[in-house]
Amino acid sequence: MASISVTYPELQEGSTGEIVIQLQDLLTKAGSHLRIDGYFGLGTRNAVRAFQKRNSLKVDGIVNSDTWVKLLETAGNIHISEPVKKVVKKTVAIIIPDLTEEEAKKIKVLYPNAEKYYG
Repeated sequence: MASISVTYPELQEGSTGEIVIQLQDLLTKAGSHLRIDGYFGLGTRNAVRAFQKRNSLKVDGIVNSDTWVKLLETAGNIHISEPVKKVVKKTVAIIIPDLTEEEAKKIKVLYPNAEKYYG
């Protein structure tokens, strides 16, 4: 078993890029109907807010560590037991203990911006 450190930035309306595409993909897998275009606009904000409300999270439309963890568990089918969350300059590092090599590879394929560290 290995541990993996996945760093995700805090996202909000106006954010762009590959990480927003990953967010939109997770939201779609969680049941939202939105365009996957890499731009965090009104549709993505509304999808985030709806997801947060359904999962008893703070409903603010901002994708922080709590929202990332719940999205990864819900839509990414990744079990995260006791995540260690550390916020540094609005990025979120989530340490996933006791991850199998196969699970680590799955995360790397699905989320290529994830950085992998073995412990």
